[in-house]
Amino acid sequence: MDERRQDSRIQIERHAVLFEDAGSATPVRIVEASRNSVGVELYGRTSLAVGDSVRIKIREAEVTGEITRFECLRPNTMQLGIRLIKGDLFRLLS
Repeated sequence: MDERRQDSRIQIERHAVLFEDAGSATPVRIVEASRNSVGVELYGRTSLAVGDSVRIKIREAEVTGEITRFECLRPNTMQLGIRLIKGDLFRLLS
């Protein structure tokens, strides 16, 4: 795992599962994280939008957050910025 610390953010590559309120699960790749936010990439189509609540499950633990940024990187590849509401992502990633 490649970790570079800068400005209290870590850049990582870790796989996780993102759950929408509707209950559907999508595999995602965590690309950066801080104590209050996380950036994930997902592949394929999604109905998610800015303001939606989501859960991210890593191993047996999970965090809850709200989408604050939605960017289409290329066809069928999206990057989401998620503000964390509940859970400690740093603890989960260690």
